[in-house]
Amino acid sequence: MDNVLFSIGSLTVFKSAIVIAFGIIIASFVSVKLYEKRAGEAESMLVFLPIAYFLSVLFARLLHWYFTEFAYENLWQALTDFSVGSFAMAGLIIGVWLAAFIVSKIGICENKGKLLDCLAPGLCIVVMFIRLGCFWTGSCIGNRNIQSKLFQWSPLCIPVTDNAGNTDYRLRVYFMEAVLMVVLLVVVLI
Repeated sequence: MDNVLFSIGSLTVFKSAIVIAFGIIIASFVSVKLYEKRAGEAESMLVFLPIAYFLSVLFARLLHWYFTEFAYENLWQALTDFSVGSFAMAGLIIGVWLAAFIVSKIGICENKGKLLDCLAPGLCIVVMFIRLGCFWTGSCIGNRNIQSKLFQWSPLCIPVTDNAGNTDYRLRVYFMEAVLMVVLLVVVLI
């Protein structure tokens, strides 16, 4: 599936990026409101979120470069050219924890546990939208052919055609992860 939404000159906007940005906006709003309700103020979360997003992207790309160095020309490309390669979800957690540590050390937030607790539903939302963005990238699908006709229907499998014209059905892992994030979101909110 084509991932490009539109391209003007050297600016290319991807469909997956729009989905992820939408998820970040919703997650930020949810996190701020939860923190405001619980702590009585929103400033700590408003300072924390930009730091967390920056560090999460940094570590997600850094880890992906470390584990799949062959996908990039060099480290600089991994950190600046988002049209190449992907990300490692573990970097998201590292970035969030480091941001909470930084915000608590500089005295903006007294209780980083409360901050992270209020961020947990938003994190589920972000991961869900990141995984749904994989619909256009072709990433995060299974490697094995699903043989059973019962499971070869659209939400669970995606048809993949090789160079010889053979069609295999692969599991849409990203879809299953998005559904699991919705379940986890409900559990975390409770």
